[in-house]
Amino acid sequence: MYCKNCGYKLGENAKFCRNCGARVQETEENITTKNLKRVKATYIKDSGELKITYNEKKFDTSRIKNISIEQWAYPFLNKGIKWNGLYEELKDFTGCTEFILQFDSDEESFATIKNALASQPVKLVGTNNTVTIVYSENPFSTRITINGKVFDTTLLQNRCIDEWIQPFQVREVHWNGIFKELEDYIGTDKYTVYFMGDQKLMSYLIDACPETVSIFYKAFKVHQKSKTLPNIGNINTEKINMDNLTDMAQKTVSSLKEKINNTTESTTKTSSTETNNQELSMKWYDFLSKYGMIFYMISSCLGVVFCIIMMSMVGFGTDYLIYALCYVASAIVALKIRKRLLNFQKDTNKILTIYFSVCVAVMAIANNTTLRVARGPFIPWLLSQIVVIILIYLNYTYFKKREHLFCN
Repeated sequence: MYCKNCGYKLGENAKFCRNCGARVQETEENITTKNLKRVKATYIKDSGELKITYNEKKFDTSRIKNISIEQWAYPFLNKGIKWNGLYEELKDFTGCTEFILQFDSDEESFATIKNALASQPVKLVGTNNTVTIVYSENPFSTRITINGKVFDTTLLQNRCIDEWIQPFQVREVHWNGIFKELEDYIGTDKYTVYFMGDQKLMSYLIDACPETVSIFYKAFKVHQKSKTLPNIGNINTEKINMDNLTDMAQKTVSSLKEKINNTTESTTKTSSTETNNQELSMKWYDFLSKYGMIFYMISSCLGVVFCIIMMSMVGFGTDYLIYALCYVASAIVALKIRKRLLNFQKDTNKILTIYFSVCVAVMAIANNTTLRVARGPFIPWLLSQIVVIILIYLNYTYFKKREHLFCN
């Protein structure tokens, strides 16, 4: 799918264009979804009690009494009683082929119904919906995931929290406020929000929060753990008279003074690390995800062209064919990594480091064997390789500090 305003390629669930900020025009499928009828179902697994209502009408569930959910989710025939499956029964009950089913139950039962209705034109909505909001003001950055899926926040970038909580309009693009947008995306007004950022800013969300929504604070993970030392901070070594002590006692007091100083320095460093973890710059991430990986894809394509030219000049060779295939694989992997970066998927930093390392290794082998590129003096070449390795390590460290953001 592409933006009709600028032609930029859009993500699967994008609501705004990442390039120009224009709202993505809704497809016919999305428009009809808003007008679907809603069926409410409540299921208690322990007692097997099921209640289904539609427009204040109650659905007769006597045929599936004492029948497990794993059975009545699908069609069955039991002692002359015929059941057409949950979807067909609700279709006859509502008179609609497409509808929204709000199913309130435990996670296991919800998963069973989800599998049973996977191929049916039903929008299944549960009450155990989780929203995670990662917000920073240095610079203004907002990341949102809903039930593990990335929510498009292009319109919210470079905007403070008290702006996007309320509705606003930018030219033809209209934002309905964070809670209304989340409700439209999830399909229900019942969900739980976990906020990650400055605790003082939670008051903006709490003041505007509807009664059906719950909000909790979620702390950042601190990767650097401070070592636990004995509680020696209350010892006042200044009042100890060193002249009246033996040599052994003087050494003990001196050792205590050093431990107290080291404990103070360690506490200060840990406190500084925790503060910095909450205000992490995302400029390198934005550059790498938008332009850096595209550069690697283009470079790989040019490598393929180079190998084809060389084979046409010196004749077909297995070595050039192998490197051409490596370049093709590099372009495909770069495209996959870019998608993982944009979707904040887990272990992206490790995959990125492995990719860069393999690329450097392959190029070093190629330049010194098949491609026979003039290397020049050994020491400058070796220093250049060391610099590349250092850059790869710095990139890994950068994403390691932001590993808590990649949680999908």
